[in-house]
Amino acid sequence: MNETLKTFQHPTFRTETNWNRACLSPDGAMAIGGSSNGSVYIWDTTNGQLKTILEGKHQRAINAMGWSNQGEVCSA
Repeated sequence: MNETLKTFQHPTFRTETNWNRACLSPDGAMAIGGSSNGSVYIWDTTNGQLKTILEGKHQRAINAMGWSNQGEVCSA
């Protein structure tokens, strides 16, 4: 059965649609998600804590995220 293991959230993290494609880093250490305000949120998957918010690069909602194979670069 599918089971929720961890929930990643922040008071300013919101989605604009009823779906949003977040992504785990290749090593599973980080999760990234795009917000309706155009910011990218990065969480530590071991403790669920927000690591950083990347702001100011997008003027519209971000609905999908991805990592490079090496996990050094993410795209929105």
